[in-house]
Amino acid sequence: MDKVLFNFHDSILLVTIYQCALLALFFSVVSRQSKQSKFFIVGFFFFNAAVPLDILISFGAGFREYAIHNLPNWFYVFEFGYWLQGPFLLWYVRSLVYQDFRLKGSDLAYVLPFTFYMLHQVMVYHSLSADLKEIIQEKYDIFKESYTVLFVVFARESLRLYFGIIAALELKKYFLGQREKANTVHERSLNWLKLLVGGLLLLWFISVLISLGLVVNVVDKFNIPVGGVGLFVNYATCFLFGGILVTICHGSISAETVEKVPSGKVRKNKSAALSEHAIKLEEVMREKKPFLDANLTPEALAVQLGIPTRILSGIINQQYKCNFFIYVNRFRVDEAKRLLVHPQHKGTSVLDIMNQVGFNSKATFNSMFKKLEGITPREYRKSHFGENDEDVDQGSEQRKKNS
Repeated sequence: MDKVLFNFHDSILLVTIYQCALLALFFSVVSRQSKQSKFFIVGFFFFNAAVPLDILISFGAGFREYAIHNLPNWFYVFEFGYWLQGPFLLWYVRSLVYQDFRLKGSDLAYVLPFTFYMLHQVMVYHSLSADLKEIIQEKYDIFKESYTVLFVVFARESLRLYFGIIAALELKKYFLGQREKANTVHERSLNWLKLLVGGLLLLWFISVLISLGLVVNVVDKFNIPVGGVGLFVNYATCFLFGGILVTICHGSISAETVEKVPSGKVRKNKSAALSEHAIKLEEVMREKKPFLDANLTPEALAVQLGIPTRILSGIINQQYKCNFFIYVNRFRVDEAKRLLVHPQHKGTSVLDIMNQVGFNSKATFNSMFKKLEGITPREYRKSHFGENDEDVDQGSEQRKKNS
């Protein structure tokens, strides 16, 4: 009878590899994130698939023996997954948190430990003949490893946990900012990422403890059950990625298929697809102009519409792909454009118009106006009137100081 290559514990590793492949496929094909974000998250799941494959080759009950005699060159190849999981997770989170995020030269320092490790492996192990590799693996005993190897394993696990902590802190900071802007719908759309980062933090912390337990077992001849805890981590990882798949499939369909609308106006040919609440929102914004109130809040606008705040946030997030404040400020900019070139407001200063349309911050007004129009409010007015309104603005500012 042929010997069984994979026992039940090994099948968990195979399922985890399959889950990572599905997640990588989803983000590379279905997701509408930026190319940079896709690159990081697909790479992250690829490296996560490499880890159980390395465990399978190195510690699989039946497969290890098969690999020794048939695949001796593949030992230690997939350890790159451990070293690159952390950096790619951190880069992915940062690519979501910061719109202008780009990899810098300093970011490459994150992969230096991986580079040094792989160079060491190439010189010490992969440069050997296949026969010698087979002999080394047949005599291998993890409890007889050198202190240097044990230290490298501990450093590897600690480094991975470090990147996980930094990613979690970045994500926490981002979500706090979203809550301040009342953009709770966008936060819920990233529940899978919170689950992923939180779950990995716990599992990577346990992995650090396992590496410490291994050191204690070897140095002090203790018998801490690192093997059993390692099995728990394998199972927990499988359940974690299963949960990520379910969460994404459950919550991403509407978020991923909504068409991006570049401005604050919904395209007319999409009106039929809008909900009744979305149509009412457009009518209220254009007819009643609640955005002229500088203190307008999501709660106050929701009251005018007669709907819960979370419904309002959902409409804005899904239809316009932005938060409440950006959505409202777009209407304010449109109104400011109308007033800046209206003959009756030719003598009104830009600052006065800013206050009339609901902005209470000159910096926010100029920034939002330039972001949407490419020029400042004053340049916009000059392009229509062909004259300088600087004296009007200075006079307005002086009147405010005197009052």
